[in-house]
Amino acid sequence: LTRVHETMLNSSERVLHAYLETSLGDAWQSASSQTNVDYLLDRKPFLRDAEFSHSLEEIGRGATGSESIRARMTLDLERHPFLLDHSIGADLSSFGTQGRVYLLPLMVAIEIMLETAALFFSTLLAILLRGMRADKRIGVGHDPVILIASAIQISETSVEVSLSSSTEEDAILASCQVRFADRYPNAPAPAVYPKESVRSSRLSKLYGSQSMFHGPRMQSVESIDLVSNKTIEGKIKARPATNWFGDEQENGDSTRFMLDPLLLDNLSQFVLYQMHEHEMPVTALLPFHIASIDLFQTL
Repeated sequence: LTRVHETMLNSSERVLHAYLETSLGDAWQSASSQTNVDYLLDRKPFLRDAEFSHSLEEIGRGATGSESIRARMTLDLERHPFLLDHSIGADLSSFGTQGRVYLLPLMVAIEIMLETAALFFSTLLAILLRGMRADKRIGVGHDPVILIASAIQISETSVEVSLSSSTEEDAILASCQVRFADRYPNAPAPAVYPKESVRSSRLSKLYGSQSMFHGPRMQSVESIDLVSNKTIEGKIKARPATNWFGDEQENGDSTRFMLDPLLLDNLSQFVLYQMHEHEMPVTALLPFHIASIDLFQTL
């Protein structure tokens, strides 16, 4: 526990150092005002309209003169309509607000952090994300929310990155570390978990008022096949994330990501399905921690 505590302190100190290093005299530069940098924004949809602490040309050449990069982006319901399908609005007394709350999915927060970290290594592949933490809900209302993604290179192939609000930049909302390499590692054999007291699902509907709150853009779970005391199995449909961004309405294109936040969000839904199956109280589970995500191919 002492080592874990020390590691967390060291991580926080590095992120704070990155913030202080770039916060003095910031001259934010928008992506849209720069040319010949499309390759840096490939598969980084959340950074397309962001502003950066350095020019993208300097970032691409590794000539920022800094070990840190910051990106500032605006989240709102018009530009990010997928949030409309990730909302809750029943008893909101615990949130201290009225009406619906549109929550940034944890897997989207991880995607944003990965996109920012990858600016350091335009020719390498992300192979490992570890220590992913979500310490506070990121909610979007009728007013936009401005997020700051702060990334600092901590080794030749690793980056530490965090998310904060522009109104409270010293309060970390989410964080993780990302490791890069020139090739993917070989995938291990799938793990086999013992199953005891296996039964079929008791849920009559996968989505709705008595089960999961996700709207159509976020619904990819097709079935729950087996349930036991400690495991749950089902099927998820891998499908494009269409109409996630407002500008997609014009051309109908689906969005390409560095991860697949739609697929991973639906995978994480099985945690809540397991709680529904065992009639446990289901709430927004925060703080949240994922030990690691290993990548063996492009999602």
